[in-house]
Amino acid sequence: MNLITTREALLLAILSEGEKYGRAIRDECKSRAEHALPLGSLYTTLGRMEDKGLIRSRSEESSAGRGGHRRTFYRITALGQKALSAYVERTGTVHNLVVARA
Repeated sequence: MNLITTREALLLAILSEGEKYGRAIRDECKSRAEHALPLGSLYTTLGRMEDKGLIRSRSEESSAGRGGHRRTFYRITALGQKALSAYVERTGTVHNLVVARA
């Protein structure tokens, strides 16, 4: 089993709640970890995670309301769920991973 980083664990925990697009993931990271993650860093990490098979992405067609920009949605895979469970077991903590801040 591939070991994952704390950042990857946080992203997997967010995606374990359902499919989300980049900015929504970034906003949730900021809420849970109280750390602003630049979009460039987020997309680099998401790309690496997809290469590892931890997540999958799909693109949604653009709409006039978004100025013609497409959204890419991400979801956790079964391998990602296993990696997240192993991370929680290995570290003994969920460290803001599962419970969002009120």
